[in-house]
Amino acid sequence: AHTHEGDTAKDNVHISHHSGSHRLSVRDLPEETLSKVHELTRIDVEIYNIALRQFMKEIAWLESKAALGRRVLCDDVLKHLEPELSYLPSADGQGTNVTQIYSE
Repeated sequence: AHTHEGDTAKDNVHISHHSGSHRLSVRDLPEETLSKVHELTRIDVEIYNIALRQFMKEIAWLESKAALGRRVLCDDVLKHLEPELSYLPSADGQGTNVTQIYSE
């Protein structure tokens, strides 16, 4: 655990999970494999996108002054998730942008 650079509050702590990568990036899979995965998981992706948006709404509430009043989802986590989730099509047909969803 470490504090974030620039944080002045002593209770702002970042916990690192899975410091070593335990799997390849989805982007590294062959196109033929990705195509099969997309076909098999088409409905799963729709459900995942709905759940991701709901999760981000709940994080926004948790971070609001009505709840904790501080960040719990760090920018470095969002940056890490961007390439991992960008291959997923969103409702508008573009790739999933976690940072944009978080900002909405």
